[in-house]
Amino acid sequence: MSATRQSGGPRFAHKRALLVLGAVLALSCATIACSALLGLEPPPSGTDGIDGGNDGPTNGTVDAAGCMTRYVSAISGDDGQTGCTPAVPLKTIKAAISAFESEGLTGYTVEVCAGAYPESNLKMQSRGNLMGGYNCKTWTRTGTYALDQVNETIISVATPDSTHFVPLTIGPATIDAGVADADVPDGGAGSLLVDGFTIVGPSNVSDSYAVQVNQSATGTISNCRLSSGDPSGAASTSYGVFVVNASPTISNNLIQSGVAATTAGVFVRTINSSPWIHGNTVTSNDALAGGVGSFGIEVTATGGNVDSNRIEDNTVIAGNGAASEAIRISGAVKGIVRRNHAQSLPTGAKNAGLGLMYGIRLENSSSIQVLYNRAYAGGSNGGVGPMTGISVQGGKNVVIANNMVYGGFEKPIAAGSDLNAFGIVLAGTAHPVVVYNTIFSGFSPGSGSRAYDIAFSAALDGTSTTDAVVQNNIFAGSGVNDFGVYIENCANGLDTFENNVFFAQQTGLAYLGCDAGGPRALQDMTQLSKMGAKSLDGNITLRSVDTCGKTDDAGGCIVQKECPFFGITTGAADGGLNLDGSPGCVDSVFGAWSTDNGNATLLSNTGWVLGPTAPCAVSAGGRDLTDAGFTQDINGKQRDAAPSMGAAQANPTCP
Repeated sequence: MSATRQSGGPRFAHKRALLVLGAVLALSCATIACSALLGLEPPPSGTDGIDGGNDGPTNGTVDAAGCMTRYVSAISGDDGQTGCTPAVPLKTIKAAISAFESEGLTGYTVEVCAGAYPESNLKMQSRGNLMGGYNCKTWTRTGTYALDQVNETIISVATPDSTHFVPLTIGPATIDAGVADADVPDGGAGSLLVDGFTIVGPSNVSDSYAVQVNQSATGTISNCRLSSGDPSGAASTSYGVFVVNASPTISNNLIQSGVAATTAGVFVRTINSSPWIHGNTVTSNDALAGGVGSFGIEVTATGGNVDSNRIEDNTVIAGNGAASEAIRISGAVKGIVRRNHAQSLPTGAKNAGLGLMYGIRLENSSSIQVLYNRAYAGGSNGGVGPMTGISVQGGKNVVIANNMVYGGFEKPIAAGSDLNAFGIVLAGTAHPVVVYNTIFSGFSPGSGSRAYDIAFSAALDGTSTTDAVVQNNIFAGSGVNDFGVYIENCANGLDTFENNVFFAQQTGLAYLGCDAGGPRALQDMTQLSKMGAKSLDGNITLRSVDTCGKTDDAGGCIVQKECPFFGITTGAADGGLNLDGSPGCVDSVFGAWSTDNGNATLLSNTGWVLGPTAPCAVSAGGRDLTDAGFTQDINGKQRDAAPSMGAAQANPTCP
């Protein structure tokens, strides 16, 4: 990122920007598969833990009783029987697993039919298949057994206390040396599979988990309903799934935490592990007043690095608390956060805690790819903390691409409240890449609050952001007290800031430590050169108090036709909307944008795409970054040679 600037005009600047971006991505390719880096599909099918409604495998060597499948029925079972046929089922799941594991066997299957199973210290410690949701008469499962609860099979703790508060513990359970987990089909002799259960953690204990996975276990939990209880105490924790030093696959589950001081749908505390969390609906309940907070999915390292974690295709909603964070990763090296709906609060909810709200938050993590997500830090806020769509604090080589991001709150609050909303924050991170995102900073109420589309700041330890690449983004503001860019001080460093569009920012650029500080108009893009930006080419302002058109490589202003004032055609009197009901910038640029400042259309997968009236400077005005691997938009559409700005490619007809 320290290449000497050369002359050559815009054409050279274009090539140089691609080289810069490619260099940043190349740094990540050394530590993560490039197919994952560039947003390609995850590993081949057959590794996602979905049983597909089959009755289960029977491979493996038979045990002393002459079987490798045992049946369990709470209604007709008896632990004095063998359980080898449906006619003589066992009564408890523990008896079935113990019968196999006492002989050191793997590849076994336990089929459990509908009923309630209060178990005592239930553990899976070897490779096997634990499968629920069966009809107790036919021993078959419906085609929708994961959702319909027709033959619901419920595991709970028989007598919960301070040492027995986890219905099911998995681990240790590792595959033979030299065999990768993804190479062993789930349900086979070498796999560990838990599938088709409702697992409920207890309440009124110090901690509550539905499932705990530990000691290097690498099995799959799929098609389950997992919910932890409501423990009590100032240090209580409630996790739907608690992963400790393990690399499970957690797929296609409904996961919910209880109410506690710290609550999370999935909490991963690990060293050098590689969990894959995908296809789940994860809801974290509210945190207790004075507690740590509510987290949808949290992955954190304790004394080491989380290696190659993947969080993909989940719907994640956090709850109320001092902090409300949908997805949080801390201390990780390598990983993908891809195609998630990450929501800091349920739609319409109000944070009554401190108000630290994040859609996606990365702390001290490197080579993480944040791709194709819809991140929402909105709602409304009764606290004093900031609301941030995507936050990167510390670390290096983070790529944020093709995301739709909502930074602020849904409706205004009392004037004078000191609340700030941010679309994307880069704090003390090295070589971040922010390309092809559509970012709405949010609503900024009152004179004491601000909204910023993108912010560059130092980390808490004073480390500055360096060599940031920002290209092809759409930055949309709410109008009142909104700024396009916030720069804490000039020590933060830009490498490239090109082909971004700003509209509806009423104040322009904001600076705290550059020059004399204070606000700067958007037309004064040359201020960004104080951060070391080598190129400021192609940026567009469609609407602000000081209207600027497209900038040249030196940051000079090229006049561009502006669209009308921000608004949508509602005549509403807040957020800088059009009071006369005439079309505004939102109507002109986007094909669908709802009257709640875009919240509903963001979360519905239908909105925030460029519409037919979007100016060609936006719909075909981006840099061509296909050489750097950015070939598809958030919806899987192929990018044009003259790509659109923002997360969604328009494929327009432009002169």
